[in-house]
Amino acid sequence: MLRRFIELEEAIRATIALVDRNLPVLTGEEWKTCKEVCNILSPFEEMTNSMSGEKYMTGSAAIVVTRCLKGVCERFARNSTFSAATEKVVSLLRRGLTDRFGNIEKIIPLAICTLLDSRYKHHVFQDDSALSAAKTFLENLTIEMIEKNPSEQHSGGSCTSRSSVTIPFRNAPSAWGILDEIMGDKQPQASPISRAKKEIESYFQDDVLPRRDDDGNSSNVLNWWKTFRHIYPNLVKIFRIICNIVATSVPCERIFSKAGNLISEKRTRLPSEKIELILFLNANLESSDQ
Repeated sequence: MLRRFIELEEAIRATIALVDRNLPVLTGEEWKTCKEVCNILSPFEEMTNSMSGEKYMTGSAAIVVTRCLKGVCERFARNSTFSAATEKVVSLLRRGLTDRFGNIEKIIPLAICTLLDSRYKHHVFQDDSALSAAKTFLENLTIEMIEKNPSEQHSGGSCTSRSSVTIPFRNAPSAWGILDEIMGDKQPQASPISRAKKEIESYFQDDVLPRRDDDGNSSNVLNWWKTFRHIYPNLVKIFRIICNIVATSVPCERIFSKAGNLISEKRTRLPSEKIELILFLNANLESSDQ
């Protein structure tokens, strides 16, 4: 609204001057304030649009967006050229972010989502205690995943079984079998705890996925995990379970609005099952197929 108002400043000034009635007239200082507030709200609009998507991950960006907006407000607060009204807006925005999202890093599900987002990992946390708690929780989840699937071990026994099939004389000793007997006792039996720590440490030490690809588009975290799913087999399972969190209610509200367009006074006899199916198809079919 403010942006459109500013774009039409000359037309508004001319119209108010020609209209024969007592309309309130904005002063030059008030026009300046409108432009300043518009600039201040621009980063919030950018982040709001980003968090309102439904075709990509948003839960992992909640902590990131909060920190970025706090940083923007801190920079605005250091600007001494703003009017008094604009400074008050900046102060209220900073206070709102602190009051509403001051402990967002301590929300474990969102923290895990951020840790498992290969674009952010642990680099975006400010609260060390919250980061430590999130890492501990992630480690416990990884240990549970390993204990649930004890058969998924990194073993080299399959090579022995395949080679034994190719031996022409089954009663003849295998030279490689002697080596397997020698090395069998030397293979370390890693515990679930050590395996979990090793996998998590390797993940954090791996390169961070750039936020933009070479074409300037947002990087696809799902494709990254698809590529590295064999390197981090237990973390990818946790990623599938937790990292589908939707950070906002915007997608739900869109479906609610679509339901309002579907059900009208002339279409009141649609059964609830039919309405549910229509909304499901509308939300999941590609636009070219609708």
